[in-house]
Amino acid sequence: MGRGTSKAILSLLVCALAGSASQAQFGKLKKSPEPPSEEVQQVLAWLPSDTETVVVANGPFSLPDLGTRDEETPGVESFFDLEENFEALPLGLFGFKGQILSSRLLGQKVAFAIEGARHFQITEGLGTAPFEGCSIAVFQRDVSDRAAAFLKDSAKRALPSEQIEDQKVAVFQAQLENDQWTFYVDFPKPTVALACTNRDYLREVLVRMRDSRGVTALPDNLPEWKYIDTHDQFWGLRHFTKPPPGSAADAGASAEKPTEFDAGLNGDAPAYVPDDQPVGLTFRLDPSKSRTAVLTYFSGDKDIVHKLKDSELSGSGEPEPRALDVIFSEIAPGVVSIAYHLGGSPDSVNHFLVLLGTSLGHAIFI
Repeated sequence: MGRGTSKAILSLLVCALAGSASQAQFGKLKKSPEPPSEEVQQVLAWLPSDTETVVVANGPFSLPDLGTRDEETPGVESFFDLEENFEALPLGLFGFKGQILSSRLLGQKVAFAIEGARHFQITEGLGTAPFEGCSIAVFQRDVSDRAAAFLKDSAKRALPSEQIEDQKVAVFQAQLENDQWTFYVDFPKPTVALACTNRDYLREVLVRMRDSRGVTALPDNLPEWKYIDTHDQFWGLRHFTKPPPGSAADAGASAEKPTEFDAGLNGDAPAYVPDDQPVGLTFRLDPSKSRTAVLTYFSGDKDIVHKLKDSELSGSGEPEPRALDVIFSEIAPGVVSIAYHLGGSPDSVNHFLVLLGTSLGHAIFI
């Protein structure tokens, strides 16, 4: 899972079900999924066309405390705890630099939150793999007062602001383990807040907010869309991209055995999945319907199910063998759904969140 990934829980991205897994919960949905709501579709259209991963939390919900949890933090103890952990997934970038942004927005009602990400990289040492992307929160009310208070109170900790498109953007830097991250914070609409890790990604989002016509990220003809319901409370999709021919990333991806340090990046499968023909994956969870999370994996390898059963997606390995209750279902050649019942132990939720984060590109190196 990338240089010993296991116990840390999506540190920057702030990771932290009881039910049973059944064959009926696997695979393609019983009916054709409806498209995302008009509001969610609009925000998805803001994302750059080469966005590789999208994670969504549908609301409304109160913006949760994004404080990093340590190993002594107890596991999910209630339905509320369960929801809060997954609400935090697309909002992780709001928790930078000691929560100077998220603390100002704590408790504000979020209509929905989306994270878009691309270009996953390798850390210089320990910690979460750097990437280009944005956490986007759409609130139910005008949060301009909170934005003004944040900009005033954080001015001494910020770099000089930058003019990006027509926006005055607050800029911050933080040292996370051996990597220096830059965060760009903007409030382009009274009900919208953005926290991004890359100037160009933010610029593309702002341009597409004005005119989102053209090539879209993760177009609706991808096969992955048939296996998620975008009206579930939590869902995500990753479509593996191919690096440009002749690039350094392409050279690494075409090696017989990609190293642990480039697996999961630049179009390769997650490091813990032995797959040289990855296509994509989806994730879905709606705690109001079931405490079982379903991850569906897509590959050009028609026998991938056997490899997945021997990989860490089976729930074996750290933090302890068989910490997860897992059931595999091959629903078509090269398409495998994996259901995770996470009520067995406090560690099971943390273990699943690590697997999910790495699957979506957010590997942790420890």
